[in-house]
Amino acid sequence: MSNTMKKHLLSLTTLLFSLSVSAQVWKVHKTDGTVVSYPASKVEYVTVDPDEPVASHEYVDLGLPSGTLWATCNIGADTPEQRGDYFAWGETEGYRSGEKEFTWQTYKWCNGSHNTLTKYCTNSDFGTIDSLTELQPEDDAAYICWGEDWRTPSQIQARELLNGDYTTLTWTTRNGIEGYEITSKANGNSIFLPGRNATRGYYWLRMLAEADIPEFTYLAYYIGFTADKVSWTDLLSRQNGIQIRPVRRATTMQ
Repeated sequence: MSNTMKKHLLSLTTLLFSLSVSAQVWKVHKTDGTVVSYPASKVEYVTVDPDEPVASHEYVDLGLPSGTLWATCNIGADTPEQRGDYFAWGETEGYRSGEKEFTWQTYKWCNGSHNTLTKYCTNSDFGTIDSLTELQPEDDAAYICWGEDWRTPSQIQARELLNGDYTTLTWTTRNGIEGYEITSKANGNSIFLPGRNATRGYYWLRMLAEADIPEFTYLAYYIGFTADKVSWTDLLSRQNGIQIRPVRRATTMQ
């Protein structure tokens, strides 16, 4: 097991919750004794023994239509306001700020440049075509670092999170760190996304640019924000190191 996995996986003695599954509902048993139930039709199940507790990380139910549950912290963070680790898109080894220079020369899925891609490529001008446009689990830092219940968010999950019909976004400061408080209109629950610095924040999504714009094959989608604007439609060169806020279990809303 890598140091990163050891660092992020919680021991069974610090178990946060357990899962039980039936044909009709998915029940999440929280540490405060409450139980949240979701229709089975909303969830793509990962094989799990319903009688065996599952060690994992905390999440928040924002009452979103898809049933998506958002983690309370970034990968590598212990509290919501900590920035955590930084990852290049499709890499599963995270680094603290300043520990690594993120360049095409150090990027895992190329031979030193943006036009020598070896995986996740839709245009032969940029490398070897495999037509993959979504992170496979083995290349998803959320899946590898936190376990099979977790994924890097999809575009649709990000769009839902930032939809003004479902949530309210407030630029705020928590323990000296600026970022966005995203509060559910359905139940009042919230998550905090800390910025990378005092003015901006960046969070990977698991999708590349669409295959119908192959000239952008070396770019991936991310949630980007300033104090004045939040977007889930921006693209960033995937060798860059930015943060990841996982979602719990892929839902039918991909």
